[in-house]
Amino acid sequence: MPPPPPQQYAPVPEHTHISPVGLIGATLLVVALAVWGASYMGYLSFTPSPAKSAPESTHAAQIGLGTYALVGRGAGQSGNYAGTVKISSRESTSNVFDLQWNITTGQMQIGVGILSGDILSVSYYEDDADGNIKDIGVVSYRVVDSSHLQGQWTSVQGGTAGVEQLTLQPQI
Repeated sequence: MPPPPPQQYAPVPEHTHISPVGLIGATLLVVALAVWGASYMGYLSFTPSPAKSAPESTHAAQIGLGTYALVGRGAGQSGNYAGTVKISSRESTSNVFDLQWNITTGQMQIGVGILSGDILSVSYYEDDADGNIKDIGVVSYRVVDSSHLQGQWTSVQGGTAGVEQLTLQPQI
């Protein structure tokens, strides 16, 4: 009996740690894909006007900053999930935002988004108690008005699209 062929690939460790550099690269790739997808679907237009080569930031939708009530549903799920999303702006920018989701099931995700027109394209990640990345994904929110966003999301592990609605909560 001939010996088995040599193993071609090393097995993947059970708990793979992603370095911060790898996470940043993956996040940038996810954001770029989200923006490309929004452009492809007609949500964004990158056709420059004859007088200007960049889109006017004054035409961008306004996003209320603070805590939003979240209601969402994963693809193929029969029930909704709920939670909150905190949206804050980055200093010295008018179109870059930090987001933090707290889902009632105990999940917490952290993300960064870019507002272009009325589309907020966001990449996010979720890690475990040891700081290892559990999942990464993208959300594309349409800004309905300054206190309502409607979005569609997917993640690397989930692979299918879910939906979310955000409503800005009054500040107390």
